[in-house]
Amino acid sequence: MGQTAATSSPRKRSPKESMVLVPPLFDYPPAAARNRMSVPSYEVMLGKLQLQNLFEDYFDQVGNSTSRIMLRALEDPRIEATATLCTPANEDFGTEIKGDALFHWQKYSDDPYTFMDLHVSTSNPWLIKSCVYSPEYGIGAFGTLPLLMGNRVRSEDYGVMGIRYGSENLSLGASFVPFPSNDFILSTHGCSERGKVGSRFACQVKNPSEDKEVVEITNYLDLGIEFTAMTDRDKSTENGNSQFQLAASWQANKNFLLKGKLGPSKSSIALALKSWWRPSVTFGITGV
Repeated sequence: MGQTAATSSPRKRSPKESMVLVPPLFDYPPAAARNRMSVPSYEVMLGKLQLQNLFEDYFDQVGNSTSRIMLRALEDPRIEATATLCTPANEDFGTEIKGDALFHWQKYSDDPYTFMDLHVSTSNPWLIKSCVYSPEYGIGAFGTLPLLMGNRVRSEDYGVMGIRYGSENLSLGASFVPFPSNDFILSTHGCSERGKVGSRFACQVKNPSEDKEVVEITNYLDLGIEFTAMTDRDKSTENGNSQFQLAASWQANKNFLLKGKLGPSKSSIALALKSWWRPSVTFGITGV
């Protein structure tokens, strides 16, 4: 009697599920989270910090290139160190090299509101900033202390401390100078009114460089407009009594950021690239 060979059909592999990739923001955690207690609440709620980053971050002086490296321990992400180096592209734009370093510690990895920062710089005063926040009671205390500052002309140059309470229905706080100076300084200057408005959009597009199972990737588009008007008739801005500028940024993925500003007197464009390896390295260059 002959034997019948048992045959089995090959197991079908289930196709990989398609997905929509949502990359993290280019700079995370955002400045609004790390400065929530040390600035008035309305600046956070109205997005003033985000607008400031839109108009200022990565826009260096013409002819300068900026490199940024961030070190973060994988076993303890609460600690990180960020170093920034700004160098002129050639001798026509000067020879001065500027460097900054930020050492950051936060108590919990998922809570950026309780932290301590040490900022050192070759061109700006050194600074210590600390914040303690209790989400249970909505109360936070903060302090800022400049270091190694030889010429302290303002009372804030001696440090600022404050306390703030915030909830869904109420927000209030107070700040004071713990080390007042003995000098009395009176200065006059022209006043100006400055307003900024902006919006962030998230759209999903196809990116052929991603894996096949990634059908779409989320892009972030920020748009903003800034308008400055002088209230002092004896003073004027650079090009008259008022001026405005537009700003836009496009984040294609977690490693690519393109920004631009358009105004009547000057326009500029900035490109920032972040490495995909660890430690993270960010390169930025600005052109006008």
